[in-house]
This record gives sequence, C-alpha cells and structure tokens, in this order.
Amino acid sequence: MPGQTYTRAALNGIASAISSQIGANRVVINAAISLLVRSGAIPGDTESIEKTAQQLMNQAMSSNAPGAGESLLTFKINNVGDVEAGNPSDLLYPAIL
Repeated sequence: MPGQTYTRAALNGIASAISSQIGANRVVINAAISLLVRSGAIPGDTESIEKTAQQLMNQAMSSNAPGAGESLLTFKINNVGDVEAGNPSDLLYPAIL
C-alpha cells in the first residue's frame, strides 16, 4: 500500500509545518508582549497581557493565510558607519604549553 505511505508522509509534513508556524508565532507574541510591557505600552497585569496576546494571535493567524497581510516581524537597518576590518590575531588565544 504505497499510496497510504505517501499520504501519511504528506500529512506528517503538513502537520510539522503547522506546528513549526505555531511555535514561531508563540515566540513572536511572547517577545512582543515582553517589549510592550517593558516599554510601558501596555500594563503588566494578567488581563491586559491576555487581551494583547489574543489580539496578536488573531493577527498572526490571519496573516499566515496564503496571500494575507504583512508579517508580525519588521525591521529597519540603520547605517552607523563604515565597517572596519579587524585584526584576526585579536580573536585568537595564545596557546598554553
């Protein structure tokens, strides 16, 4: 019954992808809530945190749909100067004999 084997492998792959996405969303939401609480954007009480977590989870689930909106993660790159080459010997420890 090779067809069942292929079907099971495909379903396991889909389940793994879903699980991975849920795990990634959890990390993003936990980090976002931590930053929001520490910055004072939301109060640190349980009710406010749960409300914000639910809003972020709803947004994450709707943005994971194919063709959906933006990602929860965005970043901006600021150039603060030229990159200077370092001396490789600064990264080595002298050997102990």
